[in-house]
Amino acid sequence: MWLYQAYKVFLGRKMYDESSRAKKKLMSRYPNSYEAVDVRWDEGWRLYRNGEFLEAGKLLTDSVANVREGWQRARALYWGARALAEGGEKERAGIVYALLLGEAPLGYYARLARADLDGGDPFAFRDARTFKDGAVVAPAEKKRVPADEAVFALPATYLRLGYPEAAIAELDRIGRRGKASGWLRYWSEDFHGAVEDASCAWNDWPGDTEGGVGDACLLSFNPAFPASVAAAARATGVHQHLLLAIARTESHFDEDAYSLWEARGLMQFIPPTALRIAGELGLEEFSQDDLFKPETALLLGGRYLRNLLDRFDGNLVSAIASYNGGEAAVSKWRKARAGVDEAVFVELIPYRETRRYVKKVFTALDAYGRMDPEGLLK
Repeated sequence: MWLYQAYKVFLGRKMYDESSRAKKKLMSRYPNSYEAVDVRWDEGWRLYRNGEFLEAGKLLTDSVANVREGWQRARALYWGARALAEGGEKERAGIVYALLLGEAPLGYYARLARADLDGGDPFAFRDARTFKDGAVVAPAEKKRVPADEAVFALPATYLRLGYPEAAIAELDRIGRRGKASGWLRYWSEDFHGAVEDASCAWNDWPGDTEGGVGDACLLSFNPAFPASVAAAARATGVHQHLLLAIARTESHFDEDAYSLWEARGLMQFIPPTALRIAGELGLEEFSQDDLFKPETALLLGGRYLRNLLDRFDGNLVSAIASYNGGEAAVSKWRKARAGVDEAVFVELIPYRETRRYVKKVFTALDAYGRMDPEGLLK
């Protein structure tokens, strides 16, 4: 929206009168828009950073009263609760924390909220430069393939006879989505299709998982390419969950993904970075088309992540942010924000895409950790 863009550009250039006029027009014409919610967030965040905690808490929680779900709501509820708590309003803060965890029990902001309530560290993790031996356990046995649903009888038969490509083609022809087609796609090794068919967003995750996690969530965060992930983890010394979380965030496990910026494959490498990492691995006959091979993409991804973890002394936030925003940029941000609380540091990342990227990867890590007791996050 051009009014929001004008507001941010003028604000960045310290043209405060022009910024104020653009903001007033935006809030007047589109008070419930995505951009208007972000403007209220900016105001609440400024109050929080200035130590005006009670004012920030009220503004942040009120700012999403008409927002039903999503990252904006989770962000405002978390920081609103934290602001209230830091302002001494523990009871009110507890109510907002409970609201957040009730609506979105999985993910980045849920981890922050639980850590605040329990006194833990939301960024505590096992060293990402370690890995458990063997493949990540598949989420279900093949017996869960829905043979009893008549519409899926033919693709299920293809799969049982050992023709996964034919099963995928038939599923494409049928065109129905849901957990039945999702399981068929998963066992046909169409991991991207399984995610797409599952239609389970991070905020659909159940609050109570004692009885197990539902099929849609299992499929949405499925352990794709288990053999290749295990091999890459073993070769590079990076935890399998980190490889899975990056791959899911980058491409939704689409091994054929190709972006407008020429990023290729499962791990979305751009050509210069791919060539550099391939050289480090001694892949003499490497070509850019090899990035569309999951085993190669994961091997390069593991080596690059290991480099980033080593560069930032094992700091997971810095490694994840660097994978998206670049090593030089993250080093600059760390120097400028030395000593800043880690959750605050994430919100202060200048690149909007990188801020969101870090949160998405942590959400995926949270999901994999819920399904696997040997997860990366503690």
